[in-house]
Formats: sequence, C-alpha cells, structure tokens
Amino acid sequence: QNTKTIKFKDLDLSLDYIYRDFKSYHLDLKSVEYFKNSIKILKSNFKVLNKLSIDFYKDNIICFDIEALEEDQNKILEIGWTTIKNKELKVEHYIVQEHLDLRNGKFVEDNKDNFLFGKSIILPQKEIVKILKKELDLSDIIIGQGIGNDFKYLSKINNEIKFQDYNNKVI
Repeated sequence: QNTKTIKFKDLDLSLDYIYRDFKSYHLDLKSVEYFKNSIKILKSNFKVLNKLSIDFYKDNIICFDIEALEEDQNKILEIGWTTIKNKELKVEHYIVQEHLDLRNGKFVEDNKDNFLFGKSIILPQKEIVKILKKELDLSDIIIGQGIGNDFKYLSKINNEIKFQDYNNKVI
C-alpha cells in the first residue's frame, strides 16, 4: 500500500493557493448554477408544450424577449423574436439605436453582439416596437419568459400595447 499521510503543516495554505482554489470553485459553482437554471427553464417549457395543442402549420406563433439595461430597467437595449407563420420560421434581433453604447455585463450577461441567426438590425426604439406590435397583432399564440415585464416595457414605449389586450394569446 502506497498511502501517504499528510500532516497539517504540509498543506499549502498560502494566499495564492487559497485564492486560486476559491476562484476555480466559484467558476465550477457558476457553471453548475447555469446548468441548473437551463434545466429548470427546459422543464418549464416542456410542461407548457405538453399542455398545448399547437398546430404549427395553422397557428401564427411569436416568441419574444426584451433585454433592458441592468442598472436602469427603463432603458431597453435589445428586442428579439421568432415567428412561425405558414410553416416558415423567422428570427429577428433588433438593437435599440438610442442605447447602442450601453452594455450589460455586471449582473446580466451581455450578448448584444452574439446573435446567431443573421444580422442584428439597429433602429430607433419606437420603430422596433411598432414592428413588434404588428407581429403581436398577427399572432395567435404569444410565448415569452418573464413576459409580464416585457409587456410593461412595451406599454411604457407605446401605450397602445397593453398586456390585457394580448392576455388571451399568451401561454
């Protein structure tokens, strides 16, 4: 048997070692939390989809999300959505021109430049919301995460967009 007894005096308790170990522990913990949250969201989405009888060939569906500035929730940075209409999937990502220079990253991950499905479009906020309103009006089903907050943001920009007007479409 090759067992080695480690005595307390043999342990490396230097600040460099402790900091390095804490940092790797923190990174591991952060990635575990990310996966736990992802799994929670997936489970939630599966529950919703199992309850639905969506006919993807008939229903017009929109899923949208709004990213606000973490330090001032009144400033919208990006709005993105996916629509399914007549068997066609369309993905759009808009960056708000007025807040082009503002970034998240302190508490909320900044993904403004990481759109994977084409090019992001930079437009004034009111123009983006006008386009989104048209899409919402044409949709039979509206899907979103934290959608109540997203409708609050939209109603502040355009008082014609009220959650109660779309409530029967939201799942």
